[in-house]
Amino acid sequence: MGRATLGMAILVMVLGAAQPAWSDYEAGQRAWDAGRPQEAIAQWREAAEAGDPRAMLALGRLYLQGLGVLQDYVEAHKWLNLAASRGEADALLERDALAAKMTPRQIAAAQERAASWRSVAGDEADTTGSGAGRDPVAPRSASPPPSPPPQPAAIREAQALLAALGYDVGPIDGKWGKRSGGAYRTFTGDAGLPVSGTLTPDGLGAMRWIADRRGVTPSPTPSATESRRTATGSTYARRELPDRGEVFRDCTDCPEMVVVPEGSYLMGSPSDEPERWDDEGPRHPVTIAGRFAVGRFEVTFAQWDACRRAGGCSRSPGDEGWGRANRPVINVSWKDAREYVGWLSEKTGIQYRLLTEAEWEYAARAGTYTRYYWGDGPGYGRANCGRCGGRWGGTMTAPPGSFPPNGFGLFDMLGNVWEWVEDCGHPSYSGAPSDGSAWLQPGDCRLRMLRGGSWEDAAGRVRSAIRYWEFAETRSNVIGFRVARTLH
Repeated sequence: MGRATLGMAILVMVLGAAQPAWSDYEAGQRAWDAGRPQEAIAQWREAAEAGDPRAMLALGRLYLQGLGVLQDYVEAHKWLNLAASRGEADALLERDALAAKMTPRQIAAAQERAASWRSVAGDEADTTGSGAGRDPVAPRSASPPPSPPPQPAAIREAQALLAALGYDVGPIDGKWGKRSGGAYRTFTGDAGLPVSGTLTPDGLGAMRWIADRRGVTPSPTPSATESRRTATGSTYARRELPDRGEVFRDCTDCPEMVVVPEGSYLMGSPSDEPERWDDEGPRHPVTIAGRFAVGRFEVTFAQWDACRRAGGCSRSPGDEGWGRANRPVINVSWKDAREYVGWLSEKTGIQYRLLTEAEWEYAARAGTYTRYYWGDGPGYGRANCGRCGGRWGGTMTAPPGSFPPNGFGLFDMLGNVWEWVEDCGHPSYSGAPSDGSAWLQPGDCRLRMLRGGSWEDAAGRVRSAIRYWEFAETRSNVIGFRVARTLH
């Protein structure tokens, strides 16, 4: 797509294609489930204009996630605020969670938009909630404080995206100089955004959206703590311990990793949890004594194929015709997954492995005790599973990162593909260790545990507590894995 037409393409994507639409929420949901997102967006807009809070909630989530529209926190907050003011309890929680990620300037702008909005039905809602704590709106004459400068990690990501999109950004070093600002200014003009050389969250979201639609993968950018390659070029030297929540990558072909903090939690589900299975109990305390790193996404075909080319992985699993590259690798057994982490460990000189089952649930819950890491209801567009509101559910895998992350910044912990973990098969938690280690003996190690559910499973089968086991040799198009990394 040429730069001259880029802005128009984005404008069409944001406004929705001009297609016949019913002005009701249910029709929009049917269109979304059928894979017609622009028709759904148009219908939800009409329904929102008619005062339907469910449509407002749907639009808020689309802007929050950047699904079918450019990611826009201000617009997302506006729609969530409007839905919350009309009694949508989920919208209230999601608006408050979003507000914690926004600057005071963004919140003020969102409140202005919500306060000036009127439905065609003529209703006026109380939109004075600010997000966190629902404080009153600041007076319109007040000047909001300036937004904080972008963090180095965001600058590096923006530089890598600009370079991947063909702009001359200079070195990818986490420093926003004249060259980076000039490249970004050109991009904003091409994209139909307000022309500026100052990086904003909206601009970063636009770059992510365009890169995803073009199938462009930016080159990985080393974190500030990453050390140089050793003289052999095949492994990396020891690096200092990354900070909690830091995203890093140990080599070009390595998965992105997120540092998960130590902590304690209750593993399993309460006896009264809806759709609970007996193997999810007894519920028991587990303590994770030290930090560890978890794959930010499920391992992709591109990462697996790098292992295959290097001779570290013996098989080339089929992709079912859904595409390789940035899709989670499927049709891999537990033994295949172990082969991959063995290669990764040899390549980097750092211990990579599968998560233990206790680590997996701890990482998936991210401090929550609800059925899902976003709440007790399956919600809409939260994960790739059957009838869960995504374009891929019940059909195929989704590209990693297509849905919002959990509180630890991990994507697709629920749905998309079942994930192998290290533990042997156990039909309950009776006798399970309490220290987060892999539970091997006593147990049937011909079987290995799987967690998280998949694209074909109904919402009740993608809960945080759901568990399953298969023979270690089993391969399936609903099974993949993610990696863990020990931190010393």
